Amino acid sequence: MSISHRTNRLKLITSPRVEQLQNGRYRLTFSLSPKNPEEDWYFANKSRIFADYGSLQSAEMFFDSPADGINPRTGEAYDDMRLVAAQSAPRSIREGGGYIVTFVYETLTGSFVQETDDKFSETENGLRTLTRVSIAKAGTDYTNTVGSTFIDSQIDAETAVRVFLAEFEIDNTDSFRRVTERYIEAGVLSVNKTSLSDGVYRVSTTFAHTEGSVVGPIVSRKTQNSGGFKTITVDSLQDGDGTSIIGSGTNLVHQYKTFVPFQYPGVIDVTTTTGATSGGNNYVNVVEEIKRPPAQSQVLATTYVFFQTASDLVQADYSYDSSDGLWSPNNWASSDISFSSGGFEGFSISKGYRGYRTSSSNATGTRAQNVLAFPFAQYNHSTKMGGFNTVINYSVVLEKGPPDPIGAKWVVIADIKPAFDDVSGTTYYKKTIVVSDAIPTQPATATLPYEDS
Repeated sequence: MSISHRTNRLKLITSPRVEQLQNGRYRLTFSLSPKNPEEDWYFANKSRIFADYGSLQSAEMFFDSPADGINPRTGEAYDDMRLVAAQSAPRSIREGGGYIVTFVYETLTGSFVQETDDKFSETENGLRTLTRVSIAKAGTDYTNTVGSTFIDSQIDAETAVRVFLAEFEIDNTDSFRRVTERYIEAGVLSVNKTSLSDGVYRVSTTFAHTEGSVVGPIVSRKTQNSGGFKTITVDSLQDGDGTSIIGSGTNLVHQYKTFVPFQYPGVIDVTTTTGATSGGNNYVNVVEEIKRPPAQSQVLATTYVFFQTASDLVQADYSYDSSDGLWSPNNWASSDISFSSGGFEGFSISKGYRGYRTSSSNATGTRAQNVLAFPFAQYNHSTKMGGFNTVINYSVVLEKGPPDPIGAKWVVIADIKPAFDDVSGTTYYKKTIVVSDAIPTQPATATLPYEDS
């Protein structure tokens, strides 16, 4: 075969090899024999055997004179076929000696076309990633934009999945510009869950390209931009069930059993006794008697932790969990005792019994003379009025103090305080309510450890 290619100095050894590539592209490989194999490979003569990269298959090669150039035969030239590789190599003696020059051409246009099929994969969270390799002639402008350029990717008959350009890499040569693009589906890249305290979890969700919805108040938002592709990390607060710690306004996020201090009030009796002596003297005797002193103990209780947007406690908090109210006595038992006769106050005493309650009743009345026996009045068995008074009036008025707590459930702590602010500046509050179990009776004798007698 003596047909020349592009120049009279290069003769075809065999017919060119033709490969059909994807997307209407072709590759041609020419095996050529130089006119002067002994000297054409010299550095000074290299232009005789090597064309410029990126030059068209149909272009003539001029060296020493225009007469060297050869136009393609009719129908021979492929459209947009550009030189991508050129080399020379010695041939074996069996092949005839000398050396062979190889030209490789590929279809390269001014638009990027896919060089290979897309490659698909998935992230750990199931987001589709796509790698696309495209090629064009050297100098072709690449106009895709990270973060905004997208592809609706479809495999077989599935519903198309939109993926966004995350990064690209460009390989520039004198012949072509090859770009490798990586696309990723918008969605959740990762979720990390960290336990804080009181049943609260900080959930960190990282989104690709587009921020999605999260559960719970958002306390942190961080946007990272890698070459134009965004990842957004959002931290929200959830309870152990994965729901918002706020819920619809107030949400119970945690509860646990614990022992808490409890002040048992002391018990005092204030009894009023009336009667007559063997001699016929009518009397009244008011006696104070301590039945049980105040005592502090540890009682079993349940702690409830809430988060809410409201900054105050409400009345329902004091009766939470069917409790009888907030145990926080703000008064104690007290008494006003007086004896009088004929408008003259002969004895009066007012006392407070700090730490005590009483179940005793008020009492009022008179003690009158019985023939020659005169009445008298006593306070704690000590006579305070007597003698020649014909009538003695007595009055015992009691404040009972707190109720008997035994057998009832009580709120022993009701507390609210600021907990955190979300990214929009809204303040959220932590509310703690501690409700005792039914208060046990006090044992007749001290026992350790705590037990319900």
